[in-house]
Amino acid sequence: MGTGGYAQTVADVVAESVSAFDSADAMRLSCIGRVGPQAQFVDGRLSTPWLGEDEILAELPRSIRFVLGVGAPPLREALWAHVCELGFLPIPARRHPASVVSGDLEAGPGTVIAPLVVVTTNVLLGAGVKVQDGASIGHEATVGHFSIINPKAVVAGCVHIGESVMIGAQAMVLEGRKVGDGARVGAGAVVTRDVPAGATVVGNPARVVL
Repeated sequence: MGTGGYAQTVADVVAESVSAFDSADAMRLSCIGRVGPQAQFVDGRLSTPWLGEDEILAELPRSIRFVLGVGAPPLREALWAHVCELGFLPIPARRHPASVVSGDLEAGPGTVIAPLVVVTTNVLLGAGVKVQDGASIGHEATVGHFSIINPKAVVAGCVHIGESVMIGAQAMVLEGRKVGDGARVGAGAVVTRDVPAGATVVGNPARVVL
């Protein structure tokens, strides 16, 4: 679900992925196409075809699994609900083989872990989570449904990330901190204290700006 460049990066990771739980799983997935508003280069620079607007979903077999290819957490949540109501199921949690994931990871359906990610012990990832290239998640951390951890962000041990949260590229959330539902952590921010639900924080140390 999604038709821009972000959707293409998700499709590329999933095409190379293995099960998030079993490194021996050799099942390959293929992307039949992208669904959503027509985007620039939708039939050119991006390699998977555009199938059509959301209305095309009514014509597709319900045996097809879906994955979220949009980068805005609130929209991810809304799309998930919409597609599930139509009778589609998400893909099982997947990770790129160039990631390092502990054997006790728990991850919900639709979660995608990109290359060069490190996920340490006893981590819980909700449904529809995207962990971007080079990010790391420490021991006993939790990440709520539909949240996105952007490239090279660091989520330290015992951190609790709420639902529909955006952690910016190269941001750092220090050990034991909580980031409330719907919050946004700016790129490069260093979170040294809890972030309220719905807040936007930036800077080092991170401060609320919205």
